[in-house]
Amino acid sequence: MLVNDEKVMHFTAIRENAVKPGLDPLVNEDFAELVRIRHRDLLIYAYALVRDDATAQDIVQDSFVAAYDSL
Repeated sequence: MLVNDEKVMHFTAIRENAVKPGLDPLVNEDFAELVRIRHRDLLIYAYALVRDDATAQDIVQDSFVAAYDSL
């Protein structure tokens, strides 16, 4: 199934990209940097799941808000 292969490929790409060491998500500037680093990868992954730009953007934004709120 092509869709599942695409999901696995994107998830693998996200997982393999290293995040800068020493970033502390509790520091606002560091959290913003983590968002900047991961935003594109997560948007690609979300789009692969839903195939709609607006919905993918909403999913990613909601995910970052939930992550920030859970800190």
